[in-house]
Amino acid sequence: MLSHKGYCAEIAGIQKIIPFNKDDIFFSIVPYHHNLGQIADFLMPLNAGASIGHCEGLQYVMKNMQELKPSVVSCSPAVAESFLKQIWVGLAKAGKKEQVEQLLSTSTLSIEQAREIFKDIHQAFGGNIRLFPCAGAQLHPEIEKGLRNFGIESAITYGLTETTAAVSISQPGNSKDNSVGSLLPGVEIKINEPNEEGIGEILAKWDGSMLGYYNDPEVTKKTITDDGFIRTGDLGAIDKDNFLYFSGRKKRIIVPKTGKKIFPEELEELLKTQPYIKESLVYGKNLEGTNDVVVAISIFPDRDKFTADFGDISEEEIKVKIQEQIADFNQILPPYKAIQYIDELRTLPFEKTPSGKIKLYGSNIPSQEGSQHSTASETLQEVETTQGNCNISEEER
Repeated sequence: MLSHKGYCAEIAGIQKIIPFNKDDIFFSIVPYHHNLGQIADFLMPLNAGASIGHCEGLQYVMKNMQELKPSVVSCSPAVAESFLKQIWVGLAKAGKKEQVEQLLSTSTLSIEQAREIFKDIHQAFGGNIRLFPCAGAQLHPEIEKGLRNFGIESAITYGLTETTAAVSISQPGNSKDNSVGSLLPGVEIKINEPNEEGIGEILAKWDGSMLGYYNDPEVTKKTITDDGFIRTGDLGAIDKDNFLYFSGRKKRIIVPKTGKKIFPEELEELLKTQPYIKESLVYGKNLEGTNDVVVAISIFPDRDKFTADFGDISEEEIKVKIQEQIADFNQILPPYKAIQYIDELRTLPFEKTPSGKIKLYGSNIPSQEGSQHSTASETLQEVETTQGNCNISEEER
């Protein structure tokens, strides 16, 4: 149960950190039944006296942006990432990819300089884009940096429905790498039972905190502490400057027998930088006949990029190249985090929530016996693994 006071606190808090005005045009992609869409695409522009343009459908996003010329596009990190990929695909088609890569590797451009140099790219998005507020999941720093290179700022938020929406947001020009932003005015954060790195469960309290779960006092009592803090179920840390850092969902953690903890979200974010992996889902898996649980992964390959780079390529060749890519990826990880098992190579994208996050249940989870998958009610366990070859199962889709 959310309150009018909570919504007002949310809107006022964001407005203090990132001022919007009557000249802004918001482009609405996320459905209004989702809090992100309701607040970012409706209440925020209404409060600022700004204009709202509605997307006619995901297949019309670019067409609608050229028509509406928005300045603010609230979206999930997956959508922001797809925008960046479209930019690079367009540059490759125009034969300018290598030239731009060289420019970005040798020059540090201000936002204004980037917007001028890449004004043709901005025209493809309507010519008026200034901000991509991202919510629903963490935006990978490389994606944030990639958008900024082309003169597009992003604002990363952290929050959940129980806190109305965001409790932190990154301010363009005042952000920290890997952070989900600084706290909104009035937000109190406590880190419960932090480890040696300062990581523990994030507890949040402010005017946007929920009143409770409707007709469920038992769950409400478990979720809200005696002193009014909401147990988010998320792990993270906060620094001396009140910047918040998100590590992963408490119930998705993979815990080795050595006690070392593996955050699937961390690996999934790193995998976004791998060129032939379009989407991935990481979880723990019991290997049959052993007491060991290894880090496993389900992958939706970027078959368009495979075709563009290798021409007529077979599924078997894709499997081999993905296997090689994961083996190379493992070399940058501590041995205990290495991905040891590729559960499946999907032919279809993962099912998503309205905010663009991959669902952690249903057809997204391979149904092989012995698998331990991350769900809202399980804590996964795994044993320490070593780097090396990564096996692909025989039952892939």
